[in-house]
Amino acid sequence: MSGFCLLVTIVVTIVVDCSAQSTTSSNLRATVSDAVISHTSILPDISFDGNSEWQFPKAHNVTRNGYNKTTTEVCFPGLSSSILSVSLQLNASALLATMISAGHSTVYFVGMEKIHDLVPGSADYMTAKMKVEASNGWYLATIMDTTYQGIWAQSDVLISRDNLRGAATVTVEFQIQQAKGVMCCALPQLSFSLPPPVFVYPFPSFADNNTVIFDLSLQHDHGGMQAASQHKWTSDSVAFNPNLLSANAQFANVGFGFEDERVQDLLRWLQLPQLRFPGGTIGNYYNWKNDSLYNDQWARSTYWIKQCIDRGFNFGFDGYAKGMRDTNASSVLMFNVIEDSVQLSTARLADRLTHLQNGIDWIELGNENYFPSQGQGHVNHSDVASYIAFTKQLSSALRQMLAQHPRQRSSATGATKTGIAVNVDASNWAAGTWNLQLANQSYYDGCVVHPYVRVSGSFFNAETVVDILTASTHMRGYFDQYKVHFPHTPALLTEWGILGTTIPTFVSTIGRASQFIGTILSLATSPASGVDIVQAGIHILYATNTSDSALFTFDSSANHTVATPTGVWYKKMVDTLIGTDVVPVRAVRVPLLTAATPGVNAFAVETPTSVRVVLVNKLDVVANVSVTSGARDMAHAWTLDVLHEDPMAWPLTPLPLVRALTMQHGCLYPPSCDDCSAWYRQYASCDC
Repeated sequence: MSGFCLLVTIVVTIVVDCSAQSTTSSNLRATVSDAVISHTSILPDISFDGNSEWQFPKAHNVTRNGYNKTTTEVCFPGLSSSILSVSLQLNASALLATMISAGHSTVYFVGMEKIHDLVPGSADYMTAKMKVEASNGWYLATIMDTTYQGIWAQSDVLISRDNLRGAATVTVEFQIQQAKGVMCCALPQLSFSLPPPVFVYPFPSFADNNTVIFDLSLQHDHGGMQAASQHKWTSDSVAFNPNLLSANAQFANVGFGFEDERVQDLLRWLQLPQLRFPGGTIGNYYNWKNDSLYNDQWARSTYWIKQCIDRGFNFGFDGYAKGMRDTNASSVLMFNVIEDSVQLSTARLADRLTHLQNGIDWIELGNENYFPSQGQGHVNHSDVASYIAFTKQLSSALRQMLAQHPRQRSSATGATKTGIAVNVDASNWAAGTWNLQLANQSYYDGCVVHPYVRVSGSFFNAETVVDILTASTHMRGYFDQYKVHFPHTPALLTEWGILGTTIPTFVSTIGRASQFIGTILSLATSPASGVDIVQAGIHILYATNTSDSALFTFDSSANHTVATPTGVWYKKMVDTLIGTDVVPVRAVRVPLLTAATPGVNAFAVETPTSVRVVLVNKLDVVANVSVTSGARDMAHAWTLDVLHEDPMAWPLTPLPLVRALTMQHGCLYPPSCDDCSAWYRQYASCDC
């Protein structure tokens, strides 16, 4: 190359090679263990053979020929117009007492399931599932994966003590809701424990199919790399919107919050461009006048929020405002549309405008109010007409207040106005529902979408891995619907991620990184996508345990904050993306996990001195990556930086914050090859 050195950094995140330590199988559900969880004698016997209280639909078949010849198997068909189930009602108080006496806070409803020719309905919940429902209103379901049918799989629903409090009965069931097909079930049981997790790679091995080629189409001149006008490597790059790296933030179950210097130190180090306050579900009951929770029947209807009320939880707004000032970050404010009047909300906005001088990017009119558990008060039991009537009035009043306080141009995005957004249900697009009623309105500037991908229960098996590694594709499906009903309407992802329990950290880290790169960033930076994603806040900034759904947690034994692996890669994205332009990446050759899911996701960014390519590798082997520019192979021009986690670690110990700060290995910010660290020199040369 002539003139100067172009270094393209390939970051392969997260798994480099799992094949030596994992089981590879082309038959997805055949890898599920046939071992039956040992029955705990103090728990009720809910087996088909041992309990005669099971209720069956009229059309059902009982055999002993399916799962195994000694186990009763029940099969029943579904109907597109109704709900059919195999169900058993239990005494909730007795079950709760058994859990307490045994010293267990949770119990699992476990069973084997198999589906045949299942065609789901128009909403995510219209399918086959295992479900638990208590008479106090709580319910939870595990959705069956319809991708692979005709094979037995083990699934579960987790029940906690809190779920049973105040309930007289609890019903466990195998159910088909408004979907066609057949569901078979066997071995229903209650258990205090699950089998130990075993990592199984659920796709055929890519050992002989690991070649990956991405093309950047950079500009050339006389055989060398030449920057375009204004030091741009390509004329097709798009300025990165930093608000795609936001986070949902609340400290309800942490023990300290924004006012604590540990959190302030974290915010200063992390340098997120935006945060959401005061959170999601809990924010629906936020009393801004005393920075705490309303103490009424609606707020107390959710048990964990009731606990926050009883211990006097405070949101720490003054500390939040200080953190925003110190980091020059802007805000997304979630407003309480359940309890606050229009006048109270307008007064809240006036107060916040004086304290959040770095700007309020968006005001959310409630959080997930389409769910009945979050649809009280003004929303009138999640009645969309009531929601529209109230938020239309509120929106008008807030706009009048905003007009009196013209916003200065945002240093991060250039925005000069505060947008107002309503919330829509990412998973339900059926005719006449919440979403389609809102689609006919025009009083808002954007829509809040929470495109969570939910994995199948607590078992970590091949099905779980499929759900996680294809999460990016599932998320794209939400936006295929969104752009049909809300064309040209900005979308805010104020919460996103993968939901599920007992998921090994390394797998969900890959899944979330793939969601961000393969869906959020890809759609947001592609004018042809038809989806205008203007904000994305990962869930959640901070938690008290080692759950990888949080970016950071507090290690009480060492008295310091630690970064989860998700926190490590998210910080990597902050350092990589902010202040850059995103360069189009064309996949020339990428192995596919499924017809719609690439095995490697990628993006590229440019600065005046370098181009960086970032990859997420979902193959079971090291990806053999080539980066080209037109017909030119750039293999001699790039260096490698790897974030690697042990796929067999269970659970993965979070990385200490200080270690996360030092994971910048290799030529990551290279004006020249002299910047290569000793670590990098052990593995490759820095010849340019």
